[in-house]
Amino acid sequence: MRRDADLVRLVDEALAAELCGGLPALRSYLVADPYGEQTLAAVVEPLVGSIHLVTGPSGTALLYALARRALGHRVVVLGFDGGALARAAADLGVECQRGGLEPELRPRDVVVAVGPVARELVERVGHATSEVGGLLIVDETDAPNADLAAGAATVVACTPAAVVVRDVPALPAAGLGLGLCLGGLAAVEEARSAVPPLFASSLSLAVGRTILASQRR
Repeated sequence: MRRDADLVRLVDEALAAELCGGLPALRSYLVADPYGEQTLAAVVEPLVGSIHLVTGPSGTALLYALARRALGHRVVVLGFDGGALARAAADLGVECQRGGLEPELRPRDVVVAVGPVARELVERVGHATSEVGGLLIVDETDAPNADLAAGAATVVACTPAAVVVRDVPALPAAGLGLGLCLGGLAAVEEARSAVPPLFASSLSLAVGRTILASQRR
């Protein structure tokens, strides 16, 4: 886990580089990279392997956006707490149901599990969700300071119909929040159907890239 002092230094370095370089991130509008994948791929893949992603201003913001994927269908909660996604879905009038650890799924169900979640459970439920055309969302937003490789990202990369949502910590600069939704190509394309493009700012992506690059050290 990164100490706050480390994060202060990393954010300061990223902002100093931005100022010295003539504010390139502030001046850019990433229409060619609307979900931030090209910007972050070089620092994310060394941590978790080949993976696809969607970015947003925070993990919670991504979960609220992903709740739209459940419109006309159902949210199934693994365990007792469905977190921000279940709350957002309920606000949209979506049926939310607790499904235990071996839920009976309907076509196009959205399944949510608030982490940490065991690898075996992600794999098993991810495959079951894939069979009904659904989407499993692992919510790791309560562990924003853990290194990316310590969570479910390495599991969802090779599990069909599963994504993990988490935050990149930027504690000294709350306005530079960055959330990640990571998974295999098909699952991330499904997520992109609910998440707006250009959701994360260019400066947040620049700072997040510096923090993620430090996790390889």
